[in-house]
Amino acid sequence: CGLRDIALVGDQLAKPKTGLCLGRSTLASAGHHQVDNISITGWFTVAAIYSIASEENEMRKVFTWNFGGDAPYGLVSSTNDIFNVDSLVTSTNIHNLYSNVVLYVTNGLTNAAGIFLETSNDMGNFKFDNCYVIVFEGAFVRINCGSIDGNAAFGPITLDGVSGEPGFGGSGKIGLHVTATVPVLLAGLSVTGCRFQLPANPGGNIFDILVEDNVTLLNPNIVIQPPEAFPYATSQVPYNKVRGGIVSVGRDYTWNTLTLVAPWANNLGAPYAAASFRISPTGRVDFRGDVSGASGLIGSLPTKYWPPNNVTYMSGSDRLLLNTSGQLIHLSGPATAVTLSSVSFDMNS
Repeated sequence: CGLRDIALVGDQLAKPKTGLCLGRSTLASAGHHQVDNISITGWFTVAAIYSIASEENEMRKVFTWNFGGDAPYGLVSSTNDIFNVDSLVTSTNIHNLYSNVVLYVTNGLTNAAGIFLETSNDMGNFKFDNCYVIVFEGAFVRINCGSIDGNAAFGPITLDGVSGEPGFGGSGKIGLHVTATVPVLLAGLSVTGCRFQLPANPGGNIFDILVEDNVTLLNPNIVIQPPEAFPYATSQVPYNKVRGGIVSVGRDYTWNTLTLVAPWANNLGAPYAAASFRISPTGRVDFRGDVSGASGLIGSLPTKYWPPNNVTYMSGSDRLLLNTSGQLIHLSGPATAVTLSSVSFDMNS
């Protein structure tokens, strides 16, 4: 089908579930739709666009705006009718391209999302190119991983030049949110050239990227430009579950101060660097600084920096242990001048 140069409007009183629905009523193949230069605005109860098990679709120059009607999503795509919009049949959902699409969601629900993908092994090759997302609450992009084993044909899911901002008076909380109901291995996720403008983060509950702990990323290519509102949004990625690839989220490659446990203290003042640590886009954690104290706990890493295995290091005559709880411990030696630059490990090995 071809659909172009029209406006679809959801009625305020008799609210439809969605403005544009692509799916299958039988197991026969369905898809190869061309959607170009349309607007979908008004009141909906689920999403402006709802694409279920419909493949080989291209949407270009599409503008959506959920005025109201409780719809928490701009775009929903899955292999099955997860929100029971039209009793659609479950099937494959492969090859979908969205280019120059604007998704504006005014709903203030915390589970809202501009783009919501419910993934499975029968879903792949999704690309969002040059798209813009506006949300009042929730996430700009949410990917919920269903039955994915990391081996079957799946993906890639590509977000290239997808940016967004909170709606006027809103405060979108998460840029990219990757979730899973059970432990999964997610392969082929590429996020480049993206920036999600977020409000200041005084409470620590605003994330430019949030990957849940039960998601393992296989060879990701994630490079996100950070928002600038201070205090800055948090990046939460389980780097010990990143297998190869790159995850670079703005300031992750900056040095973070290591809080020392008394009697440990920095040996040298400026211009020498204090005890600190950082993680590279490939998941390598490095330390620096020169400290002195006594045998025992020197300091601890935040959870996302914990190593996959216990590791021991030598710093001159001093022997150090970094355990899987992120504790850096002095085991033996004089403890008078311990250089931390020898402490380094790879999160994904």
